[in-house]
Amino acid sequence: MAQLVAIGDSLTQGFASGAISQTEKSYPKIIADCMNIPRNNFRLPNFRGAGGLPLNIELLARELEQKYGTTIDTFEWVSAVFDINAFLDKVEDYWERGGGSKPSGSDVLFHNLAIFGYKARDPFITALECKNRFVTKTSDDVLMPITSASRERTAYRTLNPNSEPLLDSTRSQLLVAKEIAAKEGIDNLILALGANNALGSLVHLEIKETGQNSPGTFSKFNLWSVEAFKQDYLALAREIDALNSGHVFVANIPHVTIVPLANGMMKNGGALPPGEIYFDYYKHFWIQDQDYSPSLHKHLTGAQAKIIDRRIDEFNIIIKEEVAKRPNWHLVDLCSMLDRLASRRNHGRPLYPLPGPIADLGTRFFEIDEATRKIKRGTGFFSLDGVHPTYCGYALVAQEFINVMRPFVQGIKDVDFAHIRANDTLVSNPPRTLDDIVSMLGVLERYFFFVEWVI
Repeated sequence: MAQLVAIGDSLTQGFASGAISQTEKSYPKIIADCMNIPRNNFRLPNFRGAGGLPLNIELLARELEQKYGTTIDTFEWVSAVFDINAFLDKVEDYWERGGGSKPSGSDVLFHNLAIFGYKARDPFITALECKNRFVTKTSDDVLMPITSASRERTAYRTLNPNSEPLLDSTRSQLLVAKEIAAKEGIDNLILALGANNALGSLVHLEIKETGQNSPGTFSKFNLWSVEAFKQDYLALAREIDALNSGHVFVANIPHVTIVPLANGMMKNGGALPPGEIYFDYYKHFWIQDQDYSPSLHKHLTGAQAKIIDRRIDEFNIIIKEEVAKRPNWHLVDLCSMLDRLASRRNHGRPLYPLPGPIADLGTRFFEIDEATRKIKRGTGFFSLDGVHPTYCGYALVAQEFINVMRPFVQGIKDVDFAHIRANDTLVSNPPRTLDDIVSMLGVLERYFFFVEWVI
């Protein structure tokens, strides 16, 4: 019996700082450890090569640190752009033509099947569909060396790791889960999808809404209508039922407007007024408040941010209704968790009770103290892409699942937060160039269109 299987998106995959690299730091793996599942009984895909896909910002920051030291000054950024280009070229070479493009040597059914960027309909996408999207796009682009179709390459490596052509059309997230169910059975299943049916509107600072009907897979829309989301989620729920799993632990969708990638500011540059939870504008955080102009920079208005959050609330009603229909489904309320964790939305007074070893961390974007070279209080739960958690952040997600799983999973332990913190390299040993990370992300966006591949 497979004790734990996970179907989800980047949050479940363990994506952090712009890349999927260390799947062993995903929250399903943390849960598996708390369930005492042996390593070989919770199998994970490997994306460590070249720092992962699409771009490991933490690794890049550490490489820049070796060359430039603590600070990258204005004139050094000219050289640093070429260094960033060389780093991206190395990543592209590895995944398009090097070791990352080669078969694994054996066919493996992974237990963490999560794939970054996946929406509620995407578990139906086959390995063949993924391969068709990257096999014709492989080229050595010197001027813009971004690994093409990173999501699809990730998906293919997860679904058909040995690149067996006969399996291409028979492998998808759902079909692999069915294989596992048929061969082993599934005792506990994690289902966490739907965030990407809204997140793109926040990341790209514009709303591209679907019509009433589902647009299907590989869509360019970034905010689903309630009707379109319901069609996709109900189709997904029917397929999950067909797995005949034991317990299904279903995450709802956090309010994506809380993530620090989109920095809220008031028109007058002041603090969020008492009683308010939405700012006047939401811009990318690398644009300083004093430099921001609504006529020059992309942004969402507070009214648009409210629309996105209200849409997520409607998605969560659908998820809650589907959970209520099934006695073996159990809701994990990640939306409430992030709402209570939020710093700025709660006017600097988060409401979530944090475990002692991570009580000083928070949801503001990463900052370090110049004197101590340690992270500042109130930061550390979001990684350097401003969207995905750090290892410590993933540990909090894992504990939320464990709190719900405990009555149904005998012997499950709480997360060892002290151990997690000690092994979170970004929190325990931040790159010395972190002072310049805002500038670096601005450079990545200006020259390499960073936000196009952050989700």
